[in-house]
Amino acid sequence: MWGLPGAALNIAHVGLSTWAMSASKIGDVARRFGRCCATDAARAVENVREGVVNCGGMKRKKEMMRRVAVLGATSGIGRALVVRLREEGYEVVAVGRRRALLETLGGETLTLDVTAPDAVAQVAALGVDTVIYNAGFGERTALPDASRTARALEVNVIAFERFAQWALTACRCFVATASIAGVRGLEDTNGYSASKAYMINAMEGYRRKARHGGFACRYVTLLPGFVDTAMGQASRFWRCSAETAANVIVRGLQRGGEVLYVTPRWRWIALLMRCLPRGIFERIPLK
Repeated sequence: MWGLPGAALNIAHVGLSTWAMSASKIGDVARRFGRCCATDAARAVENVREGVVNCGGMKRKKEMMRRVAVLGATSGIGRALVVRLREEGYEVVAVGRRRALLETLGGETLTLDVTAPDAVAQVAALGVDTVIYNAGFGERTALPDASRTARALEVNVIAFERFAQWALTACRCFVATASIAGVRGLEDTNGYSASKAYMINAMEGYRRKARHGGFACRYVTLLPGFVDTAMGQASRFWRCSAETAANVIVRGLQRGGEVLYVTPRWRWIALLMRCLPRGIFERIPLK
């Protein structure tokens, strides 16, 4: 019995010591954060004088894109982006697998499968400063299909990573089309939802690498909801046209955005999806 008060005192002593150490560590982190903020503020003043937009503490030219390669340009968002960017006066190379559809776009094109072993080398030879990785694969089925999953991972993860890694030292800007479907796990997507979750996290990692490693490449994540394409099947209320999506994306890129929701209302839907407890989310059918 008498040992209990002593034990309680020891536990309290250990607890207070642990709390003191934690408070000290928190104080160190807070001081470092304050120094980073002060440094970023000083850089911001300098950048304004130089006519540079400061996004996330890194210098961004207002006109960050000159020559752009759009991968996955034969249809949907990619095709609309080619048209919109050319209207804005950018040099755009439309890249895709289907030659006949590329030819209807006119201008400079490249027939290419992003999963080809020399795909990165072929895009590098174009002399572009910006790559928009809009290539993607996803098909829904009632039961899991390993072959479709393998294709989704090949395009949405492996090929994406090859381009993202190359862009770190070769490009001024690398843009990747992820998806709201990557915010939480969704059924019947054959790896699509999981592969887009990978892309979202990978792009965040590359932004951190560029920032802390001193690399000039800007990594931009696109998070479209339902777009009126073959992959974006939903009621008209939830959908937007590919042209509307392209307008939102180009405007966001020009403003220096690094995570762009397409359209902006999906930011709040994504927030709700993230905040829902697992037990509730898994009971909601998302067909």
